[in-house]
Amino acid sequence: MPQKLLHVLLVDDSSDDETLVSRTLSQAGLEATIRRADSAESFNSALAERRWDVILCGDHLSSLGAPAALAIARSRCPKTPFFVLSAAGAAEEVVELLRTGAHDVICRQNLSRLASSIRRELEDPAPRRAGSDAEAALAQSETRYRTLFETNLAGVYRCTLDGCFLECNEAMARIFGFDSPSEMIGKTSRELGLAGPDRGTLRRRLEADGHVRNFEARQFRRDGSMAWVLANVSLLDDPIEGKVVDGILVDVTDRRRAQETHAQTEKMMALGALVAGVAHEVRNPLFAISATLDAFDLRFGERDDYRPYAEALREQLSRLSELMQDLLDYGRPPMIRPEEVAVESLAAEAVAGCREVAARKKIAIDSKMDEGMPRVRIDRERMSRVLINLIVNAVQHSASGSSVSLSARRAGSAETPAVRLLVEDSGPGFRREDLPQLFEPFFTRRVGGTGLGLAIVRRVVEEHGGTVTASNRLDGGACVEIRLPGF
Repeated sequence: MPQKLLHVLLVDDSSDDETLVSRTLSQAGLEATIRRADSAESFNSALAERRWDVILCGDHLSSLGAPAALAIARSRCPKTPFFVLSAAGAAEEVVELLRTGAHDVICRQNLSRLASSIRRELEDPAPRRAGSDAEAALAQSETRYRTLFETNLAGVYRCTLDGCFLECNEAMARIFGFDSPSEMIGKTSRELGLAGPDRGTLRRRLEADGHVRNFEARQFRRDGSMAWVLANVSLLDDPIEGKVVDGILVDVTDRRRAQETHAQTEKMMALGALVAGVAHEVRNPLFAISATLDAFDLRFGERDDYRPYAEALREQLSRLSELMQDLLDYGRPPMIRPEEVAVESLAAEAVAGCREVAARKKIAIDSKMDEGMPRVRIDRERMSRVLINLIVNAVQHSASGSSVSLSARRAGSAETPAVRLLVEDSGPGFRREDLPQLFEPFFTRRVGGTGLGLAIVRRVVEEHGGTVTASNRLDGGACVEIRLPGF
C-alpha cells in the first residue's frame, strides 16, 4: 500500500455504515481514518479540506445520490478512487455508475470485496474507466457476473487453500444454515464447524489435479446436522490472495436421503423378518426359564443363601425379555390403528408417563405448545410410546437438577398443515460422527442399551407418513424432532 494510514471520505447519512466500513477495513488489515459527509455542502467542504485517498458513497442518501456525488468527485478530484456501496441496485444502474467513472460497486451484503478493491486501485493508479464502449461492455459483463454470483441458486464461493472464506453468496450461506454470507466470510470452515469427513480427500484431489468435478461430499451444517453437497471446485492463482479455491456447491441432501431411505427400507424389511423369527424362537426358552425360576422361588425362596442368585437371574431374565419385545416390535409388520388426536393431549399423556423416571433424577419436564395446533391422525398408543422413549432417553443423558422439554409447534401451510414435536435436553448432545447412524438398529453408546429404541421410533414415525431427525442445539444439548402431517 502507498501509505499506512488511509484517509477515507464516506458520503453517507448513516453512522451505522461508518461503523461497518471501519470494521470491515480493520479486519482486512487496512488502518483508516474516516470522515463522513451527509450532504452536498459537507461533501464539497470535505473535498476542499484535503486530498483523500478513497471516496466511498452510499446509494441511498436522501439529499445527494450516488450519480451526483460521482459527478462532483470527477470534477473536483478525478484521480481519487470512487466506490459505491450498493444495497440492491439494478444492473443497468450499476453499469451506468461504472461507465461514468466509479471504480467499483460493492454490494453491502458482500463488503469483504471492499478491501481488495481498494488495494487494487491504490496499487495501480492507472485509470480504469475511460468511458469507451469496450470498457462499458466489460463493466456490464462484470456486473452480470456479479448478479449471477449473488442470485445463483447454487452455493458459489471463493476461499483460501486453508478453507478461509473470501467470498460466498446467499445460497452458500443458506446451505449451511447461516443468515447471510457475512457470517462466513473471513472465517475458516473449521472455525465455523463445517469441516466434514470428506474434506481431506477433496483437498488431496484438488492439490493433485487442480480441479475436482462432481464430487459428493459430507459437510456439517451450523446446527451440527450433516449435509451432502455436490462439489465442483478449481484451484486458481489470484494476484492478490495467492492460491485460492473457487467452488460451486449444490445441496443434494434430499436426494441422498431418498436413496438411503430406499436402501434402508429394503434392508430393514429383511432384518425385521429375521429378528422377529429369532425373537419368537428365544421367547419359548425364556418362558421355560421363568417358569422354572418361579418353581425354584416356591421351594427355596425363603433361604437367604439362594436369594441373591434368584434376584440376579430375575434381573437378567427381565432384560432378555425386554430385548425380545424390542425385537418383536421392530420386526412387526406395519400395522397402525389411526384416530384423530389433539396434539396437546398426546403430549400431556407422554409427559405424565415419564414423570416418575424424571423425578428419580430430579429433572423437570417442561411442555410448550403453540396455540391453535393442527390435529393429527395417529395410532395414539404407538406414538405415545415413541414420545415416552425420546423423553426417557433425554432424561438419561441429562444432569440431575436440569430440565427436558417437549415442544409442539405449527408447521406447513394452511393447505398442508403439519406438526413439529421437539424433545430437547441440556446434556452433552450427540457426537457429530454418530448423527448419521443414530436411528440404525443396534447402534447405541449406552451401556446396557439394546440399540433398538431410536430405530423403532423412526419406523413408527415413518409408518405415519412423518420424519424424524436428530441434531445438537446451538446453546448445548440434543434435539430430536418429529414432523407429522396434520389436518
